Amino acid sequence: MHQPGSIAEELPSTSEIAVGGEVKKPDTQTDKTFSRCHSIVLTEDDYKQTISETYQKRLQNLRKELNYISETDWMYESLDKKGI
Repeated sequence: MHQPGSIAEELPSTSEIAVGGEVKKPDTQTDKTFSRCHSIVLTEDDYKQTISETYQKRLQNLRKELNYISETDWMYESLDKKGI
């Protein structure tokens, strides 16, 4: 599946560490730290995506409101013309 010399073949997996030509299993603390950092990064990415989607929805709603106001503007008399 992998060609000789490919990156996937040269690098150890995240659950293995190459030391002096030997592949050793890392301690569980390293795995926990990596998992925690990975989880934080994923959470931040999800948060950013959610915020972006929220902004997009808000922008769409504001555009709809602006279009409605523009379309129905003729129905109402301007306050400038009334002379408050």
